[in-house]
Amino acid sequence: MLLELHVPFDVLDRYADFGKYKVLILPDEIDVDAETEGKLKAFVAGGGKVIASWHSAQRSDGAFALDSRPHQQRALSHAELLAGWAVHRVCAERR
Repeated sequence: MLLELHVPFDVLDRYADFGKYKVLILPDEIDVDAETEGKLKAFVAGGGKVIASWHSAQRSDGAFALDSRPHQQRALSHAELLAGWAVHRVCAERR
């Protein structure tokens, strides 16, 4: 989607410095090891935003790395809905 909208982006691996970015968009299916989970949590604690969907950032035990509750379906919070709307709005304005 970002490519189609001509939004510049970088492709990172788990060894990259996440601190250079404001937002990380995770692929739909990506396993997260303990080291990467720690990096993602530190990124979010430092004010970074993570957009994750489907099985993004799911650990081998079925829990999600960025959710402190056990794996379960949950409704999006108002803040999460606004964040999703904001990303959509930014992409739409770049067209």
